[in-house]
Amino acid sequence: CAAHRELEFITRFGSDGFVQRRLAEVSHQDVVDVLLELIDKSSGKLGASQVVPELKKIRADFKTVVDGAGGPKQFCAAHRELEFITRFGSDGFVQRRLAEVSHQDVVDVLLELIDKSSGKLGASQVVPELKKIRADFKTVVDGAGGPKQFCAAHREL
Repeated sequence: CAAHRELEFITRFGSDGFVQRRLAEVSHQDVVDVLLELIDKSSGKLGASQVVPELKKIRADFKTVVDGAGGPKQFCAAHRELEFITRFGSDGFVQRRLAEVSHQDVVDVLLELIDKSSGKLGASQVVPELKKIRADFKTVVDGAGGPKQFCAAHREL
């Protein structure tokens, strides 16, 4: 059995032992995929204290992977798909990390807003309107130096 990865010999005190099929090794991505399913089933958030017990119910090796990373918080920090949120007075929770916003995402939404406003959108309305749709849009515009510089950098605007 030692020469074949797919087999393992198990010895138990007081018995001859037995041969069994070796379980496939668990990857970090396997744990991420299962954790995302659990998050989705929990309405988008999974309490931090539930992460390890829920993973362990599915497969004991999942707990080993998370513990090996330093716990749920460190495991989430190492994987882009996951985000660990800490809240004062609670143990926190795990959720899907929102997809990063591109400049083109902001341009597309801004063009829609302009079209809905009869072709013009007041400069003072740009950031508040974008922020209503998604807070990350404001971050992108601010990072460009504000609405004027953002628009100057994009020919469509």
